[in-house]
Amino acid sequence: MSKLLRYASYYAFVALAIVSDGPPVIHPNDPLENEGEIDFDRYEQKFPYVTPNNVTQYTQGELYVPYKQNPYALVLFMPGFGACYNAYDVYLEHLASHGFLAVGMNFFGSPITTDGEHDDKAQQAVQAIAYVRSLDPVIRSLPIYTAGHSLGGKIAFYAAAQFPEIAGVMALDPVNAGGPPCAFFPEQCIAYPVATNRQTGQRGILYLIESLSSLIMRSAPDPFANPDEQFNAANFYFGSNGTGLDAAPSPSLYYDFGNYPHTIYIPALPSKQVQIIKRTMLAFLLKEAAGKNVDKYLTGTIIKQDIDKRRLDSVQSR
Repeated sequence: MSKLLRYASYYAFVALAIVSDGPPVIHPNDPLENEGEIDFDRYEQKFPYVTPNNVTQYTQGELYVPYKQNPYALVLFMPGFGACYNAYDVYLEHLASHGFLAVGMNFFGSPITTDGEHDDKAQQAVQAIAYVRSLDPVIRSLPIYTAGHSLGGKIAFYAAAQFPEIAGVMALDPVNAGGPPCAFFPEQCIAYPVATNRQTGQRGILYLIESLSSLIMRSAPDPFANPDEQFNAANFYFGSNGTGLDAAPSPSLYYDFGNYPHTIYIPALPSKQVQIIKRTMLAFLLKEAAGKNVDKYLTGTIIKQDIDKRRLDSVQSR
């Protein structure tokens, strides 16, 4: 079976499974996999963004605010190319129900551009964080984490390189490319490198980050949505020499989902992998921001069961 046909079959199989059986549950009684006990409210929000030309624009977003307890941390989530933050509601609601102030945001700017303007997008993220922190003294004191899928995962790291107060990054199959489509605009496609690009010799900017915890999830090149090896998420973890040089600093966790398709990280089709993704993000934050002992979900028995059942390929850490 060709790679293209294999991916097409996988997409079709996942869709059929959801339609016939509903969202999968891996561990029905697991507190990290299930919705938490904390109620939360949702507030639509416009985040001001002052452009390099000193013009104020606004990015669309939403706050998922737990109440009756102070949040553990502020988590800013950014969408993949062509997507909106609310396509990732499953993740944001899950984090809020477990005590995190989750913030979803869209990027300002034309969706049709050959220049990804990723430096501007990183500034949009930094300014959105500053605005949310200004809303309440309690929020001001929270640790800050950035997160995102695809383009959003790259910008999560880019923002951390610009704003040292960011304590950690969660990147779901981040793509290191600039403005698409690469076939027509190759020079723009290699613009704004964050991770190393061994094919072009670009070093990226991850080496500028001195202190950061990160969670990196990776899939193999996907012929439908993320086909180019040089922009693959592996570069964010392995760097220019294959052992972490010019990559995300330690401590870093790396989850290889093999041929799990790039676009299905968007939880519109809640596969078993989506269950793992939302549970692992929660565990990462509980350990980092709340000091909880959740290693069994990150590198121990729980995640090893998922590997044994071939829900993902491997987990590495350094």
